[in-house]
Amino acid sequence: MGAVIAFLLNNKTLVIVAILVAIMAGEGIYIKIQKGHIANLEGQAQVLKDELAISQASVKTLRASIDTQNAAIDKMKSDADAREVANRKEVEKAKAAAVVYKRRADELMKVRPDPGVPVCESANKLINQEIQSAK
Repeated sequence: MGAVIAFLLNNKTLVIVAILVAIMAGEGIYIKIQKGHIANLEGQAQVLKDELAISQASVKTLRASIDTQNAAIDKMKSDADAREVANRKEVEKAKAAAVVYKRRADELMKVRPDPGVPVCESANKLINQEIQSAK
């Protein structure tokens, strides 16, 4: 053991060079390991970038679909509103016509057969009058 210590003390330069070589070898190994980690992380980053691009394209497609659907919904709503207005007008016309027909029906219900004329003949005469007035 004493000979080893004496050798080391006498060859300080050699010892320092050996220590530096060992440190450099260790650093080289460390750098190689870190380069492997970097390459792995760069690969993972590229995968994530690709997935992000796909997700962004999907978002654009979905937004376009939503915009199309919203436009269709807006058109359906405006069409429904227009139909509602048109139908409201038709309902008002129908109510007005119903009032006229009810009034006419009430008038017809008040008609009594002429005295001495058979009921069927009187009804037939009334029907013919209505047909004539409808023309």
